Parts: sequence; C-alpha cells; structure tokens
Amino acid sequence: MKPTFIVELSSCGAVLACNTDGEYLSGDMLQDMLDCTGPGDAEPSIRYVLETYDIDFRTVKNIDGEYQNVTASPDDKKSVCEYIYFESETDFTSEENCNLYLIWEAASQVQNDVQYLLGNQE
Repeated sequence: MKPTFIVELSSCGAVLACNTDGEYLSGDMLQDMLDCTGPGDAEPSIRYVLETYDIDFRTVKNIDGEYQNVTASPDDKKSVCEYIYFESETDFTSEENCNLYLIWEAASQVQNDVQYLLGNQE
C-alpha cells in the first residue's frame, strides 16, 4: 500500500498539500515534494511523486446547502489549473496534465511553508 497525502484544491486557485492528519508533510514525503521545485526540469520529480504516493485530491463543495470536503473531480482539477495557469497552452482536459501541474503548484506551496517556518525559528 502506497503512503497517502492530501492535495487540497480551492476554486480561487490555492493548492495545498498535507498529510492525512492535516499536518505539514515530513520525512521522505516532504523531501520528494521539495524535489519538485528544484532547478531544471521538474517533471521527473513530479512523476516520481505521482507514482510513489497515493494522492487524495480534495476540494470543498456546497452539496444540498452544506459545505463538504469531497474528492476532486477531473473538472475540478481542470478548473483550478485553468485559473492558476490561464496563460498556459497546456491541455487541461487531460487529467494527467492537471495532476502534474497541481503537484507542481502544491510543491511550490510546501517550499514556501518550509521557508516561512525556518525563517520563524530564529
């Protein structure tokens, strides 16, 4: 069974990653996500993450008047990618492309969180 983490998608373009307890990523998961933000071509690192982990893409939707955290549909992923990367010519009707871009975006946020946390330890 693959280790799992959550990628939370917001309709306003935020993409966040956390472990299944809602805490910051740590250990190998953290390092693998940070590898996705390194210099050069990020795609091999992103593909490694997609192949190594069971990623639970989630979003919040209003269902029958109640907001619920649910599994993100391919259309949810497409909408968020188009919102973030509106100038991209990438085909976001491909869920594989969406997953690549969403992991890249989540990894960037993880990197920002790490830098923020390290900066506040001084």
